[in-house]
Amino acid sequence: MSQLTNDDSATAAAVTDDPEFNAADADVCIISSDNVRFKVHSTNLGTHSSVFPAVHGAANDVADPARMAECAEVLRVIFKFIYPDPPLPKLGLLSFSTLEEVAMAADKYQFLALSELCDCHMEKHANTHPAEVLSL
Repeated sequence: MSQLTNDDSATAAAVTDDPEFNAADADVCIISSDNVRFKVHSTNLGTHSSVFPAVHGAANDVADPARMAECAEVLRVIFKFIYPDPPLPKLGLLSFSTLEEVAMAADKYQFLALSELCDCHMEKHANTHPAEVLSL
């Protein structure tokens, strides 16, 4: 099963553009589970993840968006991590549930550096969420 899916079916909710990740020269369009559109660069995705190089040059472009299972908040953290412009996301300020979702997405899409950072921050929650921390 593909981790990125192209979905031509109409959705009930309107898609809105993310104000930060809406590059005019983007070559990849990703829509979150809560219908937020991110226009990003395949170069940035491919530099940080071995999952995304296949997207570069493929049918997935801004005219053919890929739908992802993650919500906009989680994708925004990932995209902030893969672009060189500061500031980097402050993982320590995320709620445990958001940090857990970012960690799972980082593992799923093989953002290895972000995954390692998430693991370090997850360890801080070992006393309050031991089962969740140990399962990652």
